[in-house]
Amino acid sequence: MEREHTRELSMQVAAAQGVIGDLQRRGRTALEEARRSEAKLQAVIDKARLDHEEFQAAAERARHDAEELARLRGEHEALQKTVECIRRERHQALQDRVAERAKKEEAEKVAADLGAEAGNLCSQVQGLQTAVSQGADRERELKAWVDAFGVFGSHYSGINFAGMSKGYAAGYSEAELDEIDAAVFTPAEALAKLLEEEAVPPADPPSS
Repeated sequence: MEREHTRELSMQVAAAQGVIGDLQRRGRTALEEARRSEAKLQAVIDKARLDHEEFQAAAERARHDAEELARLRGEHEALQKTVECIRRERHQALQDRVAERAKKEEAEKVAADLGAEAGNLCSQVQGLQTAVSQGADRERELKAWVDAFGVFGSHYSGINFAGMSKGYAAGYSEAELDEIDAAVFTPAEALAKLLEEEAVPPADPPSS
């Protein structure tokens, strides 16, 4: 009886040790899985922080460009008011001279002077309109690049956007870069057309 009892106790101890070993293995597996999950979560957090910093930088550049464009538009409107004021003053001066002298030669001279002044002012207005247009083109170009980077980020994770902003990666020959450009030309053209169709056209600047 004692031997049988001892054998039963031995079997129970072995079974308990098996259960303990299984629990230990499960515990180690769970710990490893928790560590992997923690590493993945940290990678996601790091990427999100990087994306947020890049977005803030892009937003700051866009804000600066918008402020510059608003300043140019303000200067354009102020110049338009000045031009209109000068035109009214010149017109009044012409009327006064015509009324005072009533001579055709003097009236023609005044008209010629006004024409030259108006041409100079028109040239200034056209130069300012060109500057405003260039600012709007810069804003559209920046938005196109932001949209393109956004498309890349939506298709692939872990993209080094900071590295992309510096141009081609090192280690390629000119021939290899030409092959890469040729391979991406058609899809890049399709993406540009898509973004152009989705873009809202900017409002035309006020006419002088």
